[in-house]
Amino acid sequence: MNEQLVNASKTPLVRNAAGALIATLGGVLAISGLIAQTPSPSPTAKGQCKYWPCTASQPIGECDALRNKVKKVFTDLMDQASKKGDLASETLRKEITESANGYNKARLEVRKRLKDIVTFPDDHQVIFYEPENSMGNKPSDPCPMSEYPNNQCLHVFYLPEMTEQPKSEFKKQLMCCYQPW
Repeated sequence: MNEQLVNASKTPLVRNAAGALIATLGGVLAISGLIAQTPSPSPTAKGQCKYWPCTASQPIGECDALRNKVKKVFTDLMDQASKKGDLASETLRKEITESANGYNKARLEVRKRLKDIVTFPDDHQVIFYEPENSMGNKPSDPCPMSEYPNNQCLHVFYLPEMTEQPKSEFKKQLMCCYQPW
């Protein structure tokens, strides 16, 4: 009987059928493995940063107070980087607008200033830039906030003109990617 099985397995039809069966089982196992994997959320996944700097369960009053502290950190940083005639301000401005390192210095500076207020997660990005508009200290066209997704992982601000008494406004300087608080 074993000799009959051995002889039958030598025919091309049996070998092809066995190969097809093995390939099909391998494909099924591979697909089931992919389906079973849970993808990790990306930093910009919808809703990922929806409540930052607050939490979903935080009372409105506490959240407003926290947001005001965060706004003050951002505006103080922009003011400090916009003081005309101050070498430290000019150095800070150059560092936080440096794009070659992915604005890493800006993110680290914001994180340092927020450390006693709220966690500034790794998936957050901060971009400060100087507008190329020579007619004033702000972009000529207001940012259409309603066209942006509500992504509070991304903070984009334009820096005000260098002056002796800079006065930044969070709502005015924020260009992307969420409605100002």
